[in-house]
Amino acid sequence: MEIPAGASSGVIAIDAGRSHVLALKSDGSVLAWGEDWGYGHLDVPPEALSGVVAISASARNSVALKSDGSVIAWGSPDTGLNDVPAAARQGVVPISAGENHGLALKSDGSVVQWGWNYEQPNVVPAEALSGVTTISAGPYHSMASKADGTIVIWTQHSNTPCWFTRIVRNAVAVAGGYQSCQVLLNDGSVISESWPDGLNNGPFPVPPAAQSGVVSVSSGYNHNLAIKADGTAFGWGHNADSQATVPAKYRDVMAVAPGKDFSIILLE
Repeated sequence: MEIPAGASSGVIAIDAGRSHVLALKSDGSVLAWGEDWGYGHLDVPPEALSGVVAISASARNSVALKSDGSVIAWGSPDTGLNDVPAAARQGVVPISAGENHGLALKSDGSVVQWGWNYEQPNVVPAEALSGVTTISAGPYHSMASKADGTIVIWTQHSNTPCWFTRIVRNAVAVAGGYQSCQVLLNDGSVISESWPDGLNNGPFPVPPAAQSGVVSVSSGYNHNLAIKADGTAFGWGHNADSQATVPAKYRDVMAVAPGKDFSIILLE
């Protein structure tokens, strides 16, 4: 995947979907590149050319958070992601997009969910309606970490919406992928949590490198990437296309973004 010239400098954040990449520049504009497949997720609208503070890429859509706390989305109309609800048009802090659904964390600590979710209503469990500090949308499930160390995981992949909670001591962030639910603890270690229906982190145990010194973790479809406090990055999981192998020459890593069979890293 060729990186466009516009992404050679001034990028402050990145994210990867199934086949495309988003980059946020310091001037508040969004760049998009990769495979479009006719979905239109590479067609950055005028509203995303200024004032954007966060980005998230799904399989067929792109989502951006504006400085006024409103969310915009573009790409495939079939997922429902473009139909941003009124609750996500103000007061939003971070965002996260899954395969066909989006999450928005409000400044009051509540989570809003929207999009196509297997013909089930977009129900957010009561535990995720207050006190939430971070969110992550996997392809078919959602995760939220709370200020009290609770991890809430829910999915509407089955016929009946289901969710569960975990009390995870000192959890500070979550990352939901296709076959993985990763939790970053405040001691710099990473642990894995399972889906409610048992479809958990697949055959990929957390490696020794993720037992300490981790400051950021991100999950893709079948692999995970993490950044260490020393600015190095590493990955684990499916690696048929070397997507989980971060070249040792890359230091001072600011951000990582695992896609389906590729990875993107942002250097200082």
